[in-house]
This record gives sequence, structure tokens and C-alpha cells, in this order.
Amino acid sequence: MSFFTTLKSLVEEKLSKDTHLNAESAFSEICSEYLVDSSLISNFQHSQYFKEVVGGRNLKIDGFSLNENETVLSFFVTNFNNSEEGSKINKNDVELIFKQLYRVLNYVIRTNEYNLPKSNILSALNSEFNADIKNNIVKIDFYLFTNNTAVNNKEVDVTKIISKVDNESAIDFNFRIYDIKEFERLHKNNQKLDIDVLDYYDKPINILKPKIGVSSYGTAIAILPAKFLYNIYSDFGGRLLESNVRSFLSTRIKVNKGIKNTLINNPEMFLAYNNGLCVTVSEIILNEDKSVKTFKNFQIVNGGQTTSSIFFATQDAKKLRLNVELEKVNVMAKITEIRRNIDSVKIQSNIAKNSNLQNAVKQSDLSSNEEYLINLHTCSKKFRNPTSNNYYYFERTRGQYQLEKNLSKNEKYFLNLFPSKNKIEKSDLSILFFCAISSKIEPFISVQSAEKRYKIIRDQFESENKKISENYYVNIIGAFIFYKVFKTKYGVGVNAIGRIRKNVVAYSVSLIQEYLLKENKSIDFQEIWNNGGVNIPETVIKEFLLYVNQLLLKNLDDGRLDEACKKRDSWEKIKAKVDWLKLDPITESIPINKIQKFKNNKSSKLNLDSKYKLIVDEINRMISSPSKYVILQKRILNEIETYMKDGMSLYSRRHYRLIKDHFRPNSKLTEYKPKTYNIYLVECQNKNGELINRKFSDLKIHLEELYRVFNEILKDELLKLDQKI
Repeated sequence: MSFFTTLKSLVEEKLSKDTHLNAESAFSEICSEYLVDSSLISNFQHSQYFKEVVGGRNLKIDGFSLNENETVLSFFVTNFNNSEEGSKINKNDVELIFKQLYRVLNYVIRTNEYNLPKSNILSALNSEFNADIKNNIVKIDFYLFTNNTAVNNKEVDVTKIISKVDNESAIDFNFRIYDIKEFERLHKNNQKLDIDVLDYYDKPINILKPKIGVSSYGTAIAILPAKFLYNIYSDFGGRLLESNVRSFLSTRIKVNKGIKNTLINNPEMFLAYNNGLCVTVSEIILNEDKSVKTFKNFQIVNGGQTTSSIFFATQDAKKLRLNVELEKVNVMAKITEIRRNIDSVKIQSNIAKNSNLQNAVKQSDLSSNEEYLINLHTCSKKFRNPTSNNYYYFERTRGQYQLEKNLSKNEKYFLNLFPSKNKIEKSDLSILFFCAISSKIEPFISVQSAEKRYKIIRDQFESENKKISENYYVNIIGAFIFYKVFKTKYGVGVNAIGRIRKNVVAYSVSLIQEYLLKENKSIDFQEIWNNGGVNIPETVIKEFLLYVNQLLLKNLDDGRLDEACKKRDSWEKIKAKVDWLKLDPITESIPINKIQKFKNNKSSKLNLDSKYKLIVDEINRMISSPSKYVILQKRILNEIETYMKDGMSLYSRRHYRLIKDHFRPNSKLTEYKPKTYNIYLVECQNKNGELINRKFSDLKIHLEELYRVFNEILKDELLKLDQKI
């Protein structure tokens, strides 16, 4: 299946979950989710608007984003191809679309020439921009989302789009195109940053690269100019940081005072005072003069605060009209060149852990800690809804649902078991946790960006994982069903109750829970699960949502309502101002029970019987026939034979043996006998059929490694499991 088709199916899935969306707005939301997940943007506010103007000077926007420091404002416009085949979009079309987006900045945000009503979210942005934001902004980014292929996308002529005044201003204007190829890379989690030096710095960068006699990695020492680091951070932000370190630093972007002081007052001493960076790359490509041409897959594993501080301190100085002489600032960097191998992420993570040992970053902070998510995914395959007779699929990694659907033997059967409207994502979990299912109701966290919410809930994974049981899981799904009802009834676009759906829905659910807590009660999410839904009269829901909408606007809307809703004080204010009697009609229409506290589940049955069985079953479902195994094996062996001698193979003989030993093909590859979980268990038993704990511990390690390697192989762009042979 082509990615164009995959993307269209994701749009259809999004539309099935939210009938108030149209195809273009659904596509916009999907694209923004990719960018948020990749730390390219911190949030996305949907704001679809089109104005047709005589003379072809139209205006068009689909969304905007403002970073937490309020220094970077981003605008998004969508070019969605709803036909059956992808096509190309040329440079002239791209520039025309960007002009439409730029006009929104000039005629809607900077001024309100078209008199948008106050209820429009762009009108609110106009007020915020002219009140505060315009004095803080140092960078404005324009994004084009398209499921077509952009031609010559690096040759966009900025001078044809923005005015001369803007082009010569202190504000940086950037134009970024995300086409079908870019989104396919993000979808496959292939976010490798290949940095061409000339794109970010106009002088040579030299390295010292000694030969160390080790084939698995190389090393180099470099002096990196601060201007180069500033420019790449401006483009890539948090993506420059190794993923585990990124999650630790995501809420800690505070400019180090010592770094800031040195940059402004003593820039030439920065190299002497700073510890420098630890960087990993997959390859360093050199020019003929031995200077660096390209850093392949550039990742900072230590020194993230130094890099971000250089960027943000320079921005802060610009706002204060201070001059930072970045050309005098240099940073030492130790660069580890990790060879092309699917174990590179694992090696990179270990480098990150070891290089951060001397800092305040704890090992627990650097752990991916996915046990909790894996167990929720296990539950989603184990517990069938008694009313609908199907499952709610918990997607622990992006694209997992789509991949399993594509590789299933019978797609119709898969969709009957796991309907797309029943898919629950990590971002859904982090919303529900704080507004519905946690013992502490905190909607001001639920309305934060997905990245922020995930960082906060991630700290609870270890304790929550101990509570997982059937009741714990169905409580989450019941909350998901309840939340979706409110979200759908609020609506979007012209049919919506208002312009603040995310805030109103989270605060509405939280107010109901807070009201019930007064009597030691809660929404009975398990009953909602058992019934497959909740039967509340539509007029009751809409009247309540309208009331909460007005409550927030009246008490929090000082021009910054979206930001106000993210504060604890705002939640306290709403609780003080709400008329609790307004909740009676809705609480009379929903199932209620006494508060249920989930205790630690001491049974290891879930892990023993479900988690590892799920791992094996999932692998066997993906490679469901000898022909698919043949495609898999040929791809692995071809890679090994082509690149192993140069030390650049994605796969090793160990990876090949691991896969082959599991699938057990015959010599002619006409048949195979994949191991089942029960076969693995038998191998861990003694003669009396008793499980040997040491062997079972080894089995768990083996299956987790098998699962990791298998999932890495599935990301291979040259692996086409759906092809016919």
C-alpha cells in the first residue's frame, strides 16, 4: 500500500471518530500531530479560514501555533489532494499558497481588515498579537502541509512572498514545506537529521578524526561555531536532542544565567568556560578540503541545555535590543560516528545515559519506561466490549494500528474486531488521566500540549503499571467513551458551540467529577464500558457545554483564554464561580458509583499469560504466510551481503539468526513453522512440566529483543511486505 493511500485512510479514520471535521481539517490535524510528536512544534490550534478576494488576492489558513516563550509564531496552510492518486505541486503553486497564508498575517492578525467576529479564534489571536505577542516575536514560520509531492521545494523565493519591510526586519521569516515524502518519513519514525553545513553556516567546519581501530563506531573532535548551533536549533529545535534526553529537557528550557552572561559580556571565553557537547551521527561526509560537508543523523546526547541556551539567550537579547556576537562564540564537540545498523538507537541511548551520568539527569528520567504502555496494549487485545463485541485498540506507538491493519490476513475481519473509531492513542490517555480518571482532577494539565502532558504522566507510569487489571483498563476506556461524546456534541467549525472545544470538554468532565467527589462518588466508567456508551439527552449535554463555554469566557478570557486554561489558579477560580446546581441535569443522566481506588495488582498473571504471548502473536500476525517470510529474509540477507564488508549493514548475522530461529523456515522456503508462545514456554519447563524461573527470565529478555529487532526491521523503507512474489 502506498503512503498516499495510507494517509487517506488515516484521514477517513479521523473523520469516523469526529464527524464534524471535513477531509482537509482532518488532514491538518494528522499533519500537526506528526510535527508535535517530532518536537517540531509544541502545539497546534485549528483555525480554518478562507477569504476570496477580487483580483485573486485570497487569504487561507488552517491553523497556528505559538511556542511557550511566545517568541515563535507559526502559521499552517493545507493543500489536500482528495483524489485516488497523488500528484506534484510545483514551485509557483507553493509560492501562491504561501502568499495566501502571509496575507492572513497582514490582514487578519496584524490588523483586522475583514472584521472577523470576536467568536473567531483568529480574532482572539489578533487581540493577543497586538497586545503582547508582537513585541516578543523573533521568528515567524509558515508551513505548507500537502499529500502531494513538492517539486524544487528548496527554491522558494521568499522575496516574492513577503514585503521588503518584513524581509529587512529583525524577525526571521521561514517557509517550510511538508509533502508526502516528509510525512512518510515521520510516519515511519525515520526522523534522521542530515545537516548540510553550507545551509547553516557560510564558513568551513573542520574536524579531527583519529583512527581508533573499531569497526562499530568512529569518533571525531570539532569546534562548532555558535552561529551554526543557533541556526540548526532555529530549524529543528528539540529534534536535535536524543529522544530520551529531549523528554527530560522538554519542560526545562530555562536559559542558564551563566551561559547568557558569557554570551553577552564575554563571548570569546565561551569555549574555555563551557564543557561542550556530546553528539552522535551515523556518518560524517567530508568535502575535498577535508572540511565537513554533511552530518548524517545529527543528535545531541549531552549539551542540550548549552544549545538551547545559545538560541534562547540570543532571542532574549534581541528583544532587549542587546547584541550577542555569536561569531565570537565557539563550542567544543565530541562526535561519535555510529555505523548504519538497526542497533544504533540502542547504542545511542546508552551513550546518552553514560554521558549524562555526571549531570542532574537521573537514569529513571532517561528510561523509555514503556512497560505501562505495553501492558495497556496487551489489555486492549484481551478484553472485548460486552455490548459491541469488539475491542478498543490502544496504540502505544504512532502508526501501530495502521501497520497491523495493513498486514492482517483479512482487513475486513481486523476492522470488525478493532474499528477505527475505537482506537485510543497515548495523547488521549494523557488527557483522560488528568480530567477524568486520576484521583486528582486537574483539567489545566489536560489542556496542555501533548508533549507536556506526556512528560507529566510519564512520571506516573511506574506506579500506575502496578495497578493494571481488567477493571483498571475498562475504567480508562469508559472514560474515553464518555469524553468522546462530549467532544462530538461540542462540534467544530460553523456548527460548534464555540471556539474553545478542547478547554470546554476537559473542564466539563472535570467539573462533573469534582461535583461528584463532594459525596465520595464518581462517574461509573465501568458501567459506560459495559453498556458500550452513555445515554444522555442531547439537549442536556449541549446546554451544559454551552454553560461551561460561557463560564470560561466570562471568567478567564482576558484575550489569552487558551493560556489561562492551562493554569492551576484558573481551575480554582472556575470551581469558585461555577453554579453547581447547573450540573444536576447531567449527573441525573449518567451512571454514578462510589469512588473506586485501584490497588497494586500483585498477580503476575497479566505479564506471564498476556504480555509475552501478545509479542509473539503480533509478530506471527505480521508475517502471516511463507511468502511474507521470504520477502523478509531476502531483504535482510540482501542488506548483509551488500553492506556488511564496509561495516555499514543495517542488519547483522545475529539479527538474521534471531528472526530465522523464530520462524523456522524449511530449506526451500516453501514452508515455515513460527514458534508460538506455548512452544517458547515448553522450552522453559523441566521434565515435570514446571516452569524454570531462570529460563523464563531469559525468555523474557529474548522475546523483548526479538520484538525490538522485528519492529526495527519493519521500519525499513525497502521492505515491502505487501508485494506479491
